[in-house]
Amino acid sequence: MGWTFPPEQPFSGEALTNLFDRLPKLVPGLVRAKGVFRVLDSWVWLNWAEGQWGATQVSGGAIVVSS
Repeated sequence: MGWTFPPEQPFSGEALTNLFDRLPKLVPGLVRAKGVFRVLDSWVWLNWAEGQWGATQVSGGAIVVSS
């Protein structure tokens, strides 16, 4: 399953943090979720795997969820 957003689509860092915190409850059997999002004037890569998630600043955007 995946979504693609236009590069100009901004995202809220707080909303993304809340989403990635809640992902295991929202997606039973979640194995991995990752995405590159524009937050303010930066690109942030969020990666959820093995029961935890992390964020890294990058350049470039999509979300993929695996279960």
